[in-house]
Amino acid sequence: MLAPRASVTEDKTTNHAAPSSCRPDRLLAYKARFGLSNRLLELQTALRVAVLTNRTLLLPSLLPGISWSDAFNLKGLTSKHCVVPEGSNGLPNVRNALALKLPKEHASMRSYFGLPVTTKTLAGIGEDGIDTRGVATHVARAFADTPVVILLSTLHVKREPSAAACESERIRPHCMRPGVSFWAPPPPFLRRFWRSLVLPSAVVSQRARQITRALRSPIGTAGVQERFMGIHMRNADGSCPTRVQMWYGGMQLQPEIPRCGKIPGCTSLDTSCCDFTLVPQPGGNRFSAALLHEVRGYCEEDLADANLASRLASERGLARVYVGADGQRPDLEQRLVVSLAASGFVPLHTRNASQRSRSRVWSSKYARRGWRLSDVEDALVDMYVLAEAEAFVANPASSFSGCVRDIRAARGRSLASTQVGVPPHDARAWTADLERKATRRKQRTVH
Repeated sequence: MLAPRASVTEDKTTNHAAPSSCRPDRLLAYKARFGLSNRLLELQTALRVAVLTNRTLLLPSLLPGISWSDAFNLKGLTSKHCVVPEGSNGLPNVRNALALKLPKEHASMRSYFGLPVTTKTLAGIGEDGIDTRGVATHVARAFADTPVVILLSTLHVKREPSAAACESERIRPHCMRPGVSFWAPPPPFLRRFWRSLVLPSAVVSQRARQITRALRSPIGTAGVQERFMGIHMRNADGSCPTRVQMWYGGMQLQPEIPRCGKIPGCTSLDTSCCDFTLVPQPGGNRFSAALLHEVRGYCEEDLADANLASRLASERGLARVYVGADGQRPDLEQRLVVSLAASGFVPLHTRNASQRSRSRVWSSKYARRGWRLSDVEDALVDMYVLAEAEAFVANPASSFSGCVRDIRAARGRSLASTQVGVPPHDARAWTADLERKATRRKQRTVH
């Protein structure tokens, strides 16, 4: 039996008083998985469920050996919500815990801080992501007396499709492509999360401001402050064909953990970097040939040749480009920077932004070498610089791009952007276009 838990009214990692209504006997935890940006998504989902169920959220470490307060300012989070870090206090005097997962979620837990865990599946909550309000309602009704509830399926928040996007003539042909809903506006609680609850540390803020200031410094004698375009380069999707086959085509790697590094510094899961073959999984293809062909369309755009980025930058009159790259394919990253410069743009790469190595924002069992605080800070600097760009070239398959998208929305910035396989578009322009069309229809009706 673990020692009784102390009061939860003080968070020792930040020394900020938490709300006095916090309940030490009603806890909600979550199983932290994957890398930096995915853990940010997990936190916001778990926090939302904890708030809706009136539970105190147990906050795990950001990454092994790195606490959230090392990289973020949590003053808003700990002063407005019931949040305590795991390890700062003991668990309540209980005998077991309950873990909840969504359908098709394979994760399970046998123990949590020495407590035996019972795993149950949340049926009918939503297989395409967590419906936080639905989960909270289920927890409040069925498990109100359970002292410790653990969420396993905390990664993907269910987002409402943007109907306005599909009404746009430019976007309508692409509405059935996976990833278009990536640009659906985030719900209000996600905006609050990025605007006032979880903010970058002083170190990250200062470095991001320095880079943003340099990007916006005037060019020439006119003295006009420049705008810039941001690109999140997820290795130009060099591993996209492999992942499409694994996720949608029913294939698997052989060997399961391939030998990588054929290109110096390369960790991308593709045959140019790693030695492996793809073999059928038991049970065959999981998706139809038509859907598989559709998803493969994401891999057709080669971001490294700068055509897509150059077109968007030219349309918006942007001369400077910030490239936040994940370091999986340093050869492709360098090709993009060279291509941008050859097209007349002024590229600033994460490598030359502050004379540092590239951020390793990808966390995979195929190339995991551990995290350092400097890695986290480098990645977050990229994230917050990209959030300030006039236009943002994203990868809708990347949770890192997803975090940038939501920070931009929280700061009131336009989601003006493009993505692999979808033309440049602006989420706010969709609504404005619909309003103009509605006004014209009314005018025609009157006359």
